[in-house]
Amino acid sequence: MNPADDITDAIRRMHVTTRPQTDRRILNEAFAALDAAVAGSGGLSVSGPSRIFTLRLGHIAAAAVLMVGLGLLIMTTGSRQIAVQEVLRAVEKTPNLRIARYTGDDMSQPAQNVWVSRDRKLKLYDTRDGRHRAYVLWDADHGVRSFRQPASDLVARHAMTAEARSRAEKAMTGLLGLLPFDDANAVPDGAQWAAVDAEPQSPVANAKVYDLTWPDSGQARRYRFYVEPREKLPVRIERYVADGARGAETMDLAQVITASSETEIQSLIYSVFGPYDPSIELPPTPPAFIGTPSDY
Repeated sequence: MNPADDITDAIRRMHVTTRPQTDRRILNEAFAALDAAVAGSGGLSVSGPSRIFTLRLGHIAAAAVLMVGLGLLIMTTGSRQIAVQEVLRAVEKTPNLRIARYTGDDMSQPAQNVWVSRDRKLKLYDTRDGRHRAYVLWDADHGVRSFRQPASDLVARHAMTAEARSRAEKAMTGLLGLLPFDDANAVPDGAQWAAVDAEPQSPVANAKVYDLTWPDSGQARRYRFYVEPREKLPVRIERYVADGARGAETMDLAQVITASSETEIQSLIYSVFGPYDPSIELPPTPPAFIGTPSDY
């Protein structure tokens, strides 16, 4: 094994975790050692038939220190714990999202799909309840709420009241109903965010796993996050509840989050509801209108 491999293997065996301040100090000391070696004297001269060059022993040592420093920085940056605020803000800043919600009763297909386009102020619900299925669209930009059941070709469109329009716009901001609080600044008091070792049968490969827990009316709430390390976007959030009969917790909701696009969402809306002519005057939303299913 050559010296570079020795250094790489040594770094791999360390498994250390440092803070950003420590990372900076490691690099600063490595570069300082390299500068000192270059400024120093003494070394080993090596000659060849066509040229003569000098390898200074100090350069070799400093290069090794620099490699260790860079290796530590890369390794600790990759293993750094992601803060809960980073994860929640990644949700808030993603412009187009799809959320598939699975209940504990049936994990084979989502009970509800939700597509959100923040820029276009669109939120589309596709909800299943046994054999029944319904699409509901909030178009806050045009102030229109649309409803359709796949079993019928009938599309019902109604004008939204000012209050309903405002409520729809708010529903397209923040955390989109993924958690029982509205945004990253509303994390409950006493909440704990802790890294969890991924299980062998983890539902998400190569994700960082965290538990968010907090006390609520004498009970503990727990949500498990599977976070994509680079973008810090949670790709799956599971909700756990106490199961008195089993004497343990059970998962009663799993939410799978994927980034979408305006084109995908617009195409889906068109395929479900067909073209929309904003020049047509719509009737007001009746009080008995089925409406949008509430967020979990």
